[in-house]
Amino acid sequence: MGANAPPNPDDGGNMRRTKISDQKIAAVAALIVQGNFRYVAGKAVGVPPRTFRDWMKRGKEYPDGLYGQFRIAVIAAEAEAERKAVAAVIAAGQDDAKHLEWWLERKFPERWGKFRGELNDLKREIAELKRQIGETQPSETP
Repeated sequence: MGANAPPNPDDGGNMRRTKISDQKIAAVAALIVQGNFRYVAGKAVGVPPRTFRDWMKRGKEYPDGLYGQFRIAVIAAEAEAERKAVAAVIAAGQDDAKHLEWWLERKFPERWGKFRGELNDLKREIAELKRQIGETQPSETP
């Protein structure tokens, strides 16, 4: 980074010692894969929500250090939890189609949602209002 870049918190320096560790990263990731929300997983291993947010922010700013590893682990764990949940819903749908219906309603609400008619009506109304607003805008003259 340039001369004006903030110090990398992974470098130690004069900053307060961090509590991030490989063990905490692994523990948070494991809890998220099980389906826990970010902050619940963090609290379970002693990471308050504000600290969790700070670590995620630092991970984006400094992707090569421990904070970067933390951020990547959290994002990957969330993706894995979602993949497992979708697989479970699809598998449950083999025995009971209501599970597939539920998934379709949420994955494709414009086609399968309970409120798809209302959603399409609202989209048309918004488009019409935008058209009307565009017609009433004063024209710009040079």
